[in-house]
Amino acid sequence: MKTTIEIVKDFAHKKIMVIGDLMLDRYLFGEVSRISPEAPIQILNAQYKKYAPGGAANCAVNASALGAKTSIYGITGDDPNGRKLELLLKKHNIDTSNIIFTKKCKTIVKERIVSNNQQLLRIDFEELNSYKGISKDKLIFDIKKDIKKFDAILVSDYAKGLINVEIMETIKNSKKEFTPIIVDPRPKNKELFKNVTLIKPNLKEAMEMSPNNKSVYDIGIFLAKELNSNVLISRGSEGMSLFSKDLTYKDIPTEAKEVRDVSGAGDTVTSTLALAICAGATLNQAAILANQAASIVVSKFGTATVTQKELLSLISTENKKVKDLNQLKEIIKDYKKRHKKIVFTNGCFDILHPGHTKFLSESKKLGDILVVALNSDESVRKLKGTGRPVISEKERAEVISSLESVDYVTIFKETEPYKVISALKPDIYTKGKVYSMSELPKNELKSIKSTNCKVVFIPKKENFSTTNILQKVNNSKNGI
Repeated sequence: MKTTIEIVKDFAHKKIMVIGDLMLDRYLFGEVSRISPEAPIQILNAQYKKYAPGGAANCAVNASALGAKTSIYGITGDDPNGRKLELLLKKHNIDTSNIIFTKKCKTIVKERIVSNNQQLLRIDFEELNSYKGISKDKLIFDIKKDIKKFDAILVSDYAKGLINVEIMETIKNSKKEFTPIIVDPRPKNKELFKNVTLIKPNLKEAMEMSPNNKSVYDIGIFLAKELNSNVLISRGSEGMSLFSKDLTYKDIPTEAKEVRDVSGAGDTVTSTLALAICAGATLNQAAILANQAASIVVSKFGTATVTQKELLSLISTENKKVKDLNQLKEIIKDYKKRHKKIVFTNGCFDILHPGHTKFLSESKKLGDILVVALNSDESVRKLKGTGRPVISEKERAEVISSLESVDYVTIFKETEPYKVISALKPDIYTKGKVYSMSELPKNELKSIKSTNCKVVFIPKKENFSTTNILQKVNNSKNGI
């Protein structure tokens, strides 16, 4: 499995096709210092304007900023706003040769009135049924002709009339077999998005798409079943909820520290998802990366983007899964309030092998959150002798945390994890089948009993052990 850093670095080798409703975002900045004598409204002293690509165009800009070679397909007005949008996209190194400019419609413009970095008002300039009467034959022909060149297809639907049955069928039937289709959907077009790789509605949109609004879980499971698609529901300050086609799900807490503006954050999430999935990320890894990208963009003002460098910097400075015991204690406390089942295990995990990954995967199946307590370098030496560990605790934590089955990692200095068990009070404690209750150390048994933790023994995968692997390496070096 690739690490998140490897995945993000691979963005630069990917080609992304973006299809959707094109818009131009316009900002009018100024100062408000008084109320109008004519009506109880603020007076803006206008100072300057700023323009940015919006809608599907913002998805394309985000993909390009993350390093991808990006091409955009859509229809917009052959007017000054449409040409300004074209120039802005070209400045972001986006291939605009497949945008169709027509006199039959006007470019959609969203203007935001801003003072002190606060939006006072938004004005939309658009015709109802913008694409009515405009043939999409040329667009469909271009999509069909080019689609096999791309590593991922990103559909940005704003329900303006561009995305229809013909376009979605062309995408599904013409792409390479394993090319992912990622969709930012609108509820009215829900039926168009059956059998895509992943849809990413926000909570309001997801609720409109589901007749069952009792809980986020009910909504997500319904959509995953009905559309035969993976579903990622963004929930603002509550984070995200990921529902897989196999009907498993995972909550991903928000990463945002400061929220200045959420404009375009959904486009950032969709673009990151598309790139991460085609770069080899698991759904869980892709969702976490998208969440991290969103945390960067909402701290900026306006329709902003995240660069590959910014995302690499964020994931490099802190491994989000590796926590000290005090941090982890608070996190687990919150999960328990939400009635999540906590599974705990521990070990040295010096050289990761299939026995480890199988054990951790089986452990995760027993609950909602899997915590791995990792023996420190000092405690490994006490247990295994000099020369061990081969890999340092920091590097072992990085490797273990990259596994999809593992939610959190903590490092402990004792030879047994009795202090961690007492602090976290897990519901289930998993051990390898080589153990029995009578073999467990006294302090460990005491912690298990005091926390009412259930111990589950998982069969060991045959023929794999770190000691045996190291012995083979030594024998090979010595010519044995």
